Amino acid sequence: VYTMHWFDSMGGVPSAPADGRWEGDSLVFHQRSAMGHARYTYLFHSGGSYDFALDHSSDGVSYAPFVTCTYRRAF
Repeated sequence: VYTMHWFDSMGGVPSAPADGRWEGDSLVFHQRSAMGHARYTYLFHSGGSYDFALDHSSDGVSYAPFVTCTYRRAF
C-alpha cells in the first residue's frame, strides 16, 4: 500500500492521505474529502516520462476526468 499527500490552492484539505495500489502497470490512488471522491492514476514509461490522470466523482462509483497530462524530462 502506498500513500500520497495532495496539496493545492483549490480549496479543501483532505483529512487523510490518498491510499494507493498497483493496478497492472498503473499506480492508482483513491481519496475522499468534503469535495467528493478523487482518483489519481500514474502510468510510468521507460525513459522517465509518465502519464497522470485526476478523476473526480461525487458518489465514488462514476468518475469523470478532471485533469490529464504527460510529464517528460526536460534534459
